[in-house]
Amino acid sequence: PDHVQMVQHREDKANEAIMVMEANSDVLNSLRDFYKRLVENKDFDLKSNCEADVTTFTSQIDDLIYESKMQIARAKVLVKITTDRKNLVRPTPYLITFWY
Repeated sequence: PDHVQMVQHREDKANEAIMVMEANSDVLNSLRDFYKRLVENKDFDLKSNCEADVTTFTSQIDDLIYESKMQIARAKVLVKITTDRKNLVRPTPYLITFWY
């Protein structure tokens, strides 16, 4: 029982991490979109001076978003595996009534 509680606690922490990483990914998407729209804006006076830098920056943000999504996918697989293993260890009500 103590081990199952510890596993449950870690599963909860992994789910929290997934929520935080998804929120961070959304923020990165918003940031990237803001800068892309900025250099597309014809009224942005500094466009000619910084368009290449902004393009590089948004490309780096794309890389961060990709890495974030990979980490989210890995964490979701970890949660799924943990849940499956927990279910193997816990007796189901059907089995309990069947054994008695």
